[in-house]
Amino acid sequence: MSWFDSFDNLQGLQEGMNFLSAGTKYMADKEEASAKKKWQAYANSMTNISNAINQNAISVNETNAVRTAVDTNANIQKGSLLYSAKAAVMASAAGVQGKSVNQTVLDIQANAAQRESNNQIDLQNKLQDFSQQRQESMMKAKEAQNYDFIPKPDASTYLFGAMMQNMKLGLDTPQNDTQLIGQQQSTDIIWNT
Repeated sequence: MSWFDSFDNLQGLQEGMNFLSAGTKYMADKEEASAKKKWQAYANSMTNISNAINQNAISVNETNAVRTAVDTNANIQKGSLLYSAKAAVMASAAGVQGKSVNQTVLDIQANAAQRESNNQIDLQNKLQDFSQQRQESMMKAKEAQNYDFIPKPDASTYLFGAMMQNMKLGLDTPQNDTQLIGQQQSTDIIWNT
């Protein structure tokens, strides 16, 4: 008689295989959960890096816009002074004085002030656009973040599952049914005596 001919040996082997299967499933699920968490962290890091690059580009654009506006205002002021001085020199050379010369200088200064004001409004609009781009980039980065819960497998759950399989295995065997019937008959006999 071989070892495999005994039903108890086969049942014990099957129970051991259930525990082994539960253990390997637990280890595989644990590794899968760990890999998912690492991938989630990596993807979130890449999203944060992308947002940081966007924020840096927006900051560079803001700096360039401010620098351009300052240079433009400086050029407007230089031009205003230069044209006012030229107008005064030309009027003086021509021997013209009075309101017309003063009005010409005031017109040059008024035009320069209007161009500076337009330049400031343009700068404010650009800065507002950059602020909106910054907020949009941050919102997209937050939306792209993966906050999914990744459950960590619990070994006791797998052990419990294997134990339940082993209980089903034990209840379904015909040998156990005959043992129970035999035990019931023997107790009936004891009560009858």
